[in-house]
Amino acid sequence: FDHVASPADLEDFPEDAPIAGSDPSWFRLNKVDVVVRSRAIADELWDAILQDVTDLKTTLDRLDTFESQDDFTI
Repeated sequence: FDHVASPADLEDFPEDAPIAGSDPSWFRLNKVDVVVRSRAIADELWDAILQDVTDLKTTLDRLDTFESQDDFTI
């Protein structure tokens, strides 16, 4: 486990298994399995993971509100 996926990670990294021959061999899972030294560390880690997942959902919800456009002016 490295981190909760970002919106870009959801596009870049496959689910459940790495791309054959990829280096590094990153991929996404829908679970976390870690061992920590204490209950306090476990609670801190869980809070951080929940915050990251909440932030990811908020970002994805915001991205869903954007409308596509054919013409862009810069």
